[in-house]
Order: sequence, then C-alpha cells, then structure tokens
Amino acid sequence: MRTILEHYGTAILAVVSALAILGLIAGMINKKGALHPLLEKGLEGDRIENTRDSGGDQSFSAMQASEGKSLPDIHVEEKVLLNHPYQSQDLIQTGTGSSARVGVRFLKIWNFQGADLTGQLIQSDGQIIFTDEGVYRARVFLDEENGGSGSVEIYLGVSA
Repeated sequence: MRTILEHYGTAILAVVSALAILGLIAGMINKKGALHPLLEKGLEGDRIENTRDSGGDQSFSAMQASEGKSLPDIHVEEKVLLNHPYQSQDLIQTGTGSSARVGVRFLKIWNFQGADLTGQLIQSDGQIIFTDEGVYRARVFLDEENGGSGSVEIYLGVSA
C-alpha cells in the first residue's frame, strides 16, 4: 500500500480533487440544466450597492437594476471641452426607439490615476465642469422610462 501511495499518490489526489470539483459544479446546476438562480443573478452584471450601509448619498440607495431589462445603446460625447458646463444628458446620448428617453446620472468620476473627483467636478446644480485635460472614468446610472435601469462605466476624453 505504501509503495502504491508513493508512486501514484499525486495522481490519486488529482483524481479525487477533480471529482470533488465536478461534484460542486453538478450541485450548482438545477434539473433544467441551468445554474442555480442565485448564481445566475450574481453573474448578470453590475449591481448597485446600497449606499445606506456605506454612509453614502441616500438619494442613490433606492436605485436598483431591473431584472430582464437591457440598457439602451449609449454613445459618449467624443469632444469634451475644458471649463465648459455640461449636463449629464449632454455627455451621454442614448439609442432611438423605446429606450430613447433615459435619465442619466453620474455617480462617480475618477481621473486616470484613480483619484475620486466626483465632489470637485459635479456642481451643486448638477452640471459637470472638467478643469483638467485627460481621460476620466465615470460610473453612470441610466434609468429608462420603460423600467430598465442599471449602471455602466464609461470613459471621457477631455481636451482644450
């Protein structure tokens, strides 16, 4: 027995590990051949965090992504100018059709180095004014009239 374990121990361990992993995967699949509903929900896409727990802005805590709804095609403004006031809808245009009327709200804006500039760039009246050239990353919340909603990350190039 000792000789068998010395020669084939690694192979036996690999087979037992593979069987354990296959057993876990089989346990995650329901009788219809799909992943467990809770796993599917986690794999669907971005989740909007409840900011009530993190002490953030309470106005965003009520926003939740709707299941089964897709976000519209979005088009980011290609030419964003320095020191020019923009509304959210000026920076992001949406596709046509039933999803054309979409509420757009910037949740966070970071510079290329990753520093959070949300408080500096978004004014109290909701206007966004970029004061430095560069590439900015933003998390944007889209809310359609037909009930679809969710958040996406976009990149904005700002130049003089």
